[in-house]
Amino acid sequence: MVRLVKLPKLETVDQPFQADEPFLEEQLAQAIRAAMTDIAHGLEPDQEYIRQITEPFTWKKIFLKVEAVYNQVLKEK
Repeated sequence: MVRLVKLPKLETVDQPFQADEPFLEEQLAQAIRAAMTDIAHGLEPDQEYIRQITEPFTWKKIFLKVEAVYNQVLKEK
């Protein structure tokens, strides 16, 4: 039930280029439609697949990445 979509390039830290927004919207709509179709057909989510693709984005993993950048900046000073 989890779908990944390709994210557009960002104009700012959290804002995609306006020209890329329709493509992103269509990708999100397709992912939602696919998930709804799976649910309508009674498909069960693959928990192992979900764990694998979301594991890099847990709070712990994100914190470790932020901490690594922070430590790198401290070393450069």
